[in-house]
Amino acid sequence: MHFQSFLKLSCPSQQEHCVAISHNHLVTGRWNDDSCHRDHSFVCSRKKSSSINPPPPTEAPCPTGYTSWYLNCYRLVEEPATWDAAQAACRDEGGNLASIDMSYDQAFVAGAVLQGRADAWIGLRRKDDGSYMWTDDWPVFFTQWGPGEPSNIKDEGCVSMHASRAFHGTWNDTKCDQAKPYVCKISPVKPPPTPAPGDGRCLPYWIPYGRYCYFVYNQQQGFSWPDSLHYCQAAKADLLSLHSRAEVEFIRNLNHTKYHNIWIGLTRDRNFGWGWTDKTSLGFLNWAAGEPNAAFHPGEVGEENCVEMFQDGNWNDNNCLQKRGFACRHRQYYTTDDGGNPVFPTDGPGGNNAGVIVGAVIGVILFCSLIAGVLFYVFSVRGVKLSGLSLPTRTTATVDVPAFTNPNFGGESDT
Repeated sequence: MHFQSFLKLSCPSQQEHCVAISHNHLVTGRWNDDSCHRDHSFVCSRKKSSSINPPPPTEAPCPTGYTSWYLNCYRLVEEPATWDAAQAACRDEGGNLASIDMSYDQAFVAGAVLQGRADAWIGLRRKDDGSYMWTDDWPVFFTQWGPGEPSNIKDEGCVSMHASRAFHGTWNDTKCDQAKPYVCKISPVKPPPTPAPGDGRCLPYWIPYGRYCYFVYNQQQGFSWPDSLHYCQAAKADLLSLHSRAEVEFIRNLNHTKYHNIWIGLTRDRNFGWGWTDKTSLGFLNWAAGEPNAAFHPGEVGEENCVEMFQDGNWNDNNCLQKRGFACRHRQYYTTDDGGNPVFPTDGPGGNNAGVIVGAVIGVILFCSLIAGVLFYVFSVRGVKLSGLSLPTRTTATVDVPAFTNPNFGGESDT
């Protein structure tokens, strides 16, 4: 056997004598021993034969030299070039250095690079702000970094794919002026629109994205979730809330760290539900498989009430006192006060305060009208007199109620 790609071996089983290829998006193309009696799809192969008539020609979906995969066309160019020269060559052919948006694309491109037997450039490059971007402007939805990568060493801002079978197509940031083979990609699929940049300002060292500004702490010293929240709020911001896949990938690009996952602003409230500390909606979820694993486990809800984001962007509930990095977010600001301090917008990202106020006023008016109608009916229509009413008396008892602190519900318990 010249090649194998088994998943991490588990305890051997006497019942698993056949091998299947995984289609799980995290381990696409890896092998797994399985029971021969299970039903799976299958792939056949045979040696080429000149006696078999070739299929009738069809209209080629890709230019000459390119191979079609899904909706895109790919070409491995084995003549070495620097990253910039490779990108220019791909552009001349109507494409870009290859972007990789999911594990299936990764498996296909890695297969081509492994056949070429030399590391090859792909279309990922680090920007001046430390984030990574594909040459075709697609958000970075997927990564396959090798061990210890990206190293973020100075002048190592361009990304190549390993051809070594030991690294199995993983990625490495390296110097852009090195000459390597490269993979071009031509795609008719347009990238999703990015949020329009806001015309406000950010605090120093914070990164703008859309209407918001972001800060990621990812140094070696970690902090608990409460300490992280305190830091963000001291900067007139909040722990990060996330509302789209694109926003998750933006944060992942900022969080190049070997030390920590990062705390985000999701926490369990008093009703054992989840909520963002900035009170925005929870319409977007990105839990890791099997998480949150303490959501409905009696006796454990007090242990894992805070949420961290893994480096792959997925979320995990964890003990709030664990040491992690963290991410903060604030609205861009437009004005400053007399002391030069930022004046942040008061309408939060969850909606407009004016609409809330109008709704509250209408609710109060309707409630008062209802009470007035009831009183009119009781005293005018039914003829009930106040002197005939017997009101119960109430004794006052002192009850000690322990105070609690929860970022979703400020102050002390009122129960």
